[in-house]
Amino acid sequence: MQINPAQGAALSVSGNLKLFNMERFNKEKFCSDYSINDEQFSELNIDWDTLENIYNDYCKRTRSLEQSAIFIVNSLMKLPNVHSVRFRVKNPEHLIEKIIRKKTDNHDRIITRDNYLYEITDLIGIRVIHLFKEEWLPIHSHIQTTWNLKETPVGYYRKGDTQNYINSIKEQDCDVREHENGYRSIHYIIEFKPEKTTFYAEIQVRTIFEEGWSEIDHRIRYPYNTSNDLYNQFLLILNRLAGSADEMGTFIRNLELKFYRDEADFKKKILEKSQRIRDLEIKIENLTINSLEKGEIMSDLERISNEYDIGKQFDVFWEGIRKYREITQ
Repeated sequence: MQINPAQGAALSVSGNLKLFNMERFNKEKFCSDYSINDEQFSELNIDWDTLENIYNDYCKRTRSLEQSAIFIVNSLMKLPNVHSVRFRVKNPEHLIEKIIRKKTDNHDRIITRDNYLYEITDLIGIRVIHLFKEEWLPIHSHIQTTWNLKETPVGYYRKGDTQNYINSIKEQDCDVREHENGYRSIHYIIEFKPEKTTFYAEIQVRTIFEEGWSEIDHRIRYPYNTSNDLYNQFLLILNRLAGSADEMGTFIRNLELKFYRDEADFKKKILEKSQRIRDLEIKIENLTINSLEKGEIMSDLERISNEYDIGKQFDVFWEGIRKYREITQ
């Protein structure tokens, strides 16, 4: 589900979860769907009854998790720099598949019905999207002051990012890591307790360009095409284009801010010039000279004022810019 505060979208809740039951959770079908053979399963040091218990318990909690996700989204939607917010509650089968993957990586890891809520920290996944790179800072501050964090936020950067950008993440007390696949994103694991049970949710904060690239990357490569060299080469090019688009967006934004600052400074100088001209007019009016000479001086002053009134030209230029924006928006 996606909520877009920039479009003034109302939050509507509908059942977006596919509810499962134990009869449909068949071991043979599950292993076939996720390419797990009997030999691999037997090496995991986990029995099917444990997975069924986790699955059954989790199915009972999905509705509560969805409501909790909407509560978190509501809080994030209020931030002025947020472009849109997406969330999902993990599919029950995907939960079991992730537990198996974690057991594959570490056979000694113990995950049971009693501790899976603690061990799996992305049962709720939330994406917060913003336009410009620098706009993550107010979002970062809001997350840190609103929820307890299970661990230090992780700031992923791509190879080739400037040291200034990396330092800007470090300065916010984030654990900075270069992502092997080129992701640029800030990840948080927040703790919340809607009832008596503590849950965890993962919040990812990134730009709209990073979101577009990561969606394509995830759709193409995850989880079974990660070693396809041809896909990886083209996705790397797309990754670099997304990074360049971020840089260009920031540059254009800074350019716009500079234009507005220059406009304000220029108008201030024009006002000061106009005031000096009025002061001179008063002084001329008080001079002890004949009216003809005084009239000639005043005419010369008015002519000079009109000839060098580039403020009017500046106003015409900006009016053209504003009209162009109205047409293109």
